[in-house]
Amino acid sequence: MIARCLCGLLLCGLAAAPTFACQTISSCEAAMQRAQGDAAVRRDYGHVLMRSGNHEEALESFRQAIDLAPEDARGYEALGGALAVLRDYAAAVPELERALKLDPGAMQALRVLQFVQEGLRQREAATDTARRLAERGDVIAMYDLALVLAPSEPQQAAYWLRRAAEAGHVAAIDQMALARVDAAGWDH
Repeated sequence: MIARCLCGLLLCGLAAAPTFACQTISSCEAAMQRAQGDAAVRRDYGHVLMRSGNHEEALESFRQAIDLAPEDARGYEALGGALAVLRDYAAAVPELERALKLDPGAMQALRVLQFVQEGLRQREAATDTARRLAERGDVIAMYDLALVLAPSEPQQAAYWLRRAAEAGHVAAIDQMALARVDAAGWDH
């Protein structure tokens, strides 16, 4: 399966988002002083620490966020994503699975889980996760699934390739166009 870009999938997923309470280490520290016990601020701090290269502190911040809000899937998702960025795939799996148990619709946790399964060379599990993502409308997973299924399940591969192309996936559109050119016998 084509692995998603580590930066695009994980680091950029950890990047600053409009919902973050803080964007810098100092602004997070000030926010933590104002809102002690706020799991979201702890998660934000962890994201900022990850981006700044303070990985161990970031992991601790994510764990503190989980301690503050153990029923909030976002803490487990953040910790699992950070562990995946650090390539500690085996440690990431239970965190991501916990996030998905708490929030079965957590698409980012599924995306990271697929990446982690690929890193662990769990091809069957990664394919199953890609299928779950594709069924939920993830266009990249549709294309990945088409590529993986092509040798063994060509009809299913064609279905997912068509779905990805219809959703605007450029490489899927290109492959569909090339298939039509080949079928028409045109030179290309």
